[in-house]
Amino acid sequence: MENSGIMFREITIGSMAVKNRFVFAAAQDHLDSDPGRRAGRFGSLASGGVGLVISGATDFADIEGWRGAIEAVHKNGGKIAPQIIPDKIKDALPSVVPPECPFFGPALYPYREHRPYTEEEILGFISQYAARAEIAKSLGADGVEIHGAHHAIPMCFLSPLTNRRDDRWGGPLENRLRFHRELLSAVRARVGAEFPVMLKLGVEDAIPGGFRLEEGREAARILSEAGFDAIEVSQGLMNSSLGFEGTPLRPDIRKPEQEAYFRSWSRAVKAEVKKPVIVTGGIFSIETVESVIGSGDADMVSMCRALLREPGLVDRWKSGDTHRATCISCNKCTTELLLKGQPLECFLDLKKSHA
Repeated sequence: MENSGIMFREITIGSMAVKNRFVFAAAQDHLDSDPGRRAGRFGSLASGGVGLVISGATDFADIEGWRGAIEAVHKNGGKIAPQIIPDKIKDALPSVVPPECPFFGPALYPYREHRPYTEEEILGFISQYAARAEIAKSLGADGVEIHGAHHAIPMCFLSPLTNRRDDRWGGPLENRLRFHRELLSAVRARVGAEFPVMLKLGVEDAIPGGFRLEEGREAARILSEAGFDAIEVSQGLMNSSLGFEGTPLRPDIRKPEQEAYFRSWSRAVKAEVKKPVIVTGGIFSIETVESVIGSGDADMVSMCRALLREPGLVDRWKSGDTHRATCISCNKCTTELLLKGQPLECFLDLKKSHA
């Protein structure tokens, strides 16, 4: 019997109507040199029932490749919002961070000598966000997402660990949010008020002394009121000393009670904002999805690893086959592929195909 639960109901993000509450979470995929493969993946996610595909962070270096990916999603009945980032500046951060801070780690973010961003560089980042949002709109995307979690530039402005500035970009929360508000204003000037602009927000760092949920929920309120159309709740700065436990990719999630480990954060954010709230973080079972959305702790769920292995998972669940996702959260898609510069895919399936 087909499942008609709350997670399969339509929802609106700004002017974008999404057919259900399932989101493919943004993930770096190393597919810039193989745009056809990316289009195939995104198309299969849409045809498999995913309502909204959020791409991994992009600078749109390959315009035609991205046009193909967007068209593939639309052809299969889904919506797509590319996640956009500015160009990174090597050896610079909002301010200087001591080398012993767990922000740094060999696998995730190796330490190197660095300096604070200049005012000109900060304004340059903001201009790049605006230009890339305009490209996304011109290619037919349904919206964009700003990556403001983990080690992304907006998160580094938000966390007091990485932003120790004493100018207009640092200090109290209102100043540390200036970067987010200014980039949103610049984006709106290029894409208009109706084009959906979402924010992936790290609401708490995994590092002691860092950004805390008390400020995270306030930041979500301020930024939703400023004009972001949805907030995707995730982790802030990662803790390299904890391995995967210090990242949003916690391993070995085998039971429903281990899932949705950012749920309490999304509940806190949902209490503060009137826009749709999306929660990510280890979601592998339909029971968890129904519980999270049914309780009002979030409006949508964002999944990556489970959907990477099973692009048709949503339709499987909708058809009545509600068995848990087959992904075992071994994270070898990251350790054996992404961190070695290889394209993102399920490592176990890849290994099986080569056996």
